[in-house]
Amino acid sequence: MIEPDYGLLDVLLTLDALSFEQYDRIRSITAGVYQRNDQILQSISKSDPSKLIKALQETDQQHVVNFIEGYHICCSIGVPRAI
Repeated sequence: MIEPDYGLLDVLLTLDALSFEQYDRIRSITAGVYQRNDQILQSISKSDPSKLIKALQETDQQHVVNFIEGYHICCSIGVPRAI
């Protein structure tokens, strides 16, 4: 599971993968982590999905990167597969 609450949103903002408006909207979602993750994925799919991979790696979420790359999910959200 993607963990959005411990630095991921900040890194995505720093990488310009999210706008300030998207960042604030995602942070304001109180319904739960799954809803925040859904909004992150929707927002990232409209920009540069490879930045999500970089942000996940920078926030020690390599297990999610491995899942994405291992199950070819990267192709469906536009992330180039690592070789």
